[in-house]
Amino acid sequence: MSPEQINGHDLDGRSDIFSLGVVFYELLTGKLPFGGSSLANLFYHITQGKHPSPRQFNPRVPKPVEQILDKTLEKKPDDRFRNAGELAKYLRILIAKIDEVSAGAKQG
Repeated sequence: MSPEQINGHDLDGRSDIFSLGVVFYELLTGKLPFGGSSLANLFYHITQGKHPSPRQFNPRVPKPVEQILDKTLEKKPDDRFRNAGELAKYLRILIAKIDEVSAGAKQG
């Protein structure tokens, strides 16, 4: 659940961006970005706490991936990607850069 969902605010696609960020984090690290000993504690961490750097659990996560992930997990919806299209744009740029570096490494 996104922070705004927990707090009972209106929801839009940015809430889904947050949830996608949680899944993305788990795929990269094998861990959830937020935890708690009770539901109330978990909700506190989602709404108030900072998730650990994914590089803490998987040092192979590139810094630009971490930056994109951090933006998906922002507490305030206005600080996240505006919509899935904007997120996809940044992911495509990142993938193109990774492909470019990989191609260069194969030639070198």
